[in-house]
Amino acid sequence: MIFMEIGNEKIKEPFWSKVERHKSFLIAIGIILLYILAKDLVTMTAVPIYGYEGEYLYSIETHVGKRIMDPPAITEVPGYSIVWYDNPEGTGYDISFPYYVERGVELYPQLEPIKYAIFFDSMGGSAVWSILREYGYPVEAPAPPQKPGYAFAGWYADHWYLFEYEFTTMPLNGITLYARWTPNHYTIRFETDGGSPVAPLIAEYQTEITLPADPEKTGFVFAGWYVDVACTQPAILDLMPLGGMTLYARWLPE
Repeated sequence: MIFMEIGNEKIKEPFWSKVERHKSFLIAIGIILLYILAKDLVTMTAVPIYGYEGEYLYSIETHVGKRIMDPPAITEVPGYSIVWYDNPEGTGYDISFPYYVERGVELYPQLEPIKYAIFFDSMGGSAVWSILREYGYPVEAPAPPQKPGYAFAGWYADHWYLFEYEFTTMPLNGITLYARWTPNHYTIRFETDGGSPVAPLIAEYQTEITLPADPEKTGFVFAGWYVDVACTQPAILDLMPLGGMTLYARWLPE
């Protein structure tokens, strides 16, 4: 506390009097503070993405050393992620958030396609590797799977085989495809060993079959169909076997 002495009395100095006496010092301190603040004040601008020129992003003033928690809000583009760079070419390292401000910067958003997968359910056939590719990139059909007794009939987007899939580019969010199979047709032939001829039996793989009427041979009694020429293994068939087969008639003398 400062006092002024007038005669034999001490009088307290008024506040504004003190300010006036130290004005030069206070002005100098203020100038120094303003310089420091101005020196650390930077502008951070998010530049609109191509095709979004009318969409306002932001331009903020902040200070060196501050942390920006979230990237600028921008309308999402299906199939793409938005990556931020400090140059319009989208080169160098991308900028991650939280972002620590080191200088004034312009942020440039770049659209980068998201990788999706096409999965294949071969429905009992041989395994097919998934395709992993960026959204919108060209994709080709894989080599057809294999399944004994069946012919591959294409890839479908549903279990009911209503929508056959056409391979063009990687679809949004990827997809699971299902193999469609059609059974092969096979033939059972009949060797009557001198008996009356029997027409071949043609049917789809694994479908039910009925053996034909017994052949006839003068002086002999038909004793059944066998899977081998020596007639040691009787043929027991309910379904068309894989690849078809030939059956042999066995005869016993009357």
